[in-house]
Amino acid sequence: MSAGVHSIAALEDLKASLTTFETEGKESLSVIGMDVRRGLEWFTHDLLKYWQTAVRKREDEVNNARADLERCRMQKFGDRTPDCTDQKVALKKAQARLEEAQQKVQAVKKWSRVLEEEAEEYRAQAQQLESIFSGELPKANAELARMLTALEGYIGVRAPSGGSEFSMANPGSRGQESGVGGQGTETAASEPSRAEGAPVDEGLAGSPPAAERA
Repeated sequence: MSAGVHSIAALEDLKASLTTFETEGKESLSVIGMDVRRGLEWFTHDLLKYWQTAVRKREDEVNNARADLERCRMQKFGDRTPDCTDQKVALKKAQARLEEAQQKVQAVKKWSRVLEEEAEEYRAQAQQLESIFSGELPKANAELARMLTALEGYIGVRAPSGGSEFSMANPGSRGQESGVGGQGTETAASEPSRAEGAPVDEGLAGSPPAAERA
């Protein structure tokens, strides 16, 4: 029963593609995993620390602005109330900046929890993909290598040699040629040689005997 093997190039290309996919997939998972870790750490630690530090600094700014406003109010010239508009504006700006920093801290803490959950979900899925790259793909490549070896062996057994290939491609051709050549040899051998100077029998040559000529 024929195996119907026409070419193994497609299997070789598939094996090469799987090998490339395995290598690039592992590299991509490694790069993405590193980016996720760095991004999560920056958001949950560095960014949070930045805004927490900003809160402390802006609290000092508010305290300083409030102190400036109190000093301005205490500066009276008789019955005249001092104009502390600039100090009031500065205090409001400092308070707004402090409120902004406090909101940022709360927002970072909130979204840090969300990001950690998302990162954990990604790690679980990435681990499954990593197991495919480390386990399933090598098994598939090994199976393809085994199939290629078997097919190459099959083709090596089925492929005829030079003489056999000729006979299989044109069966009986050699026999026909040998027969023609043999027939020609026999014909040439059956004809009498006239190149050796042997006397020619007139009867065989087709000339009438001498008595009949007379």
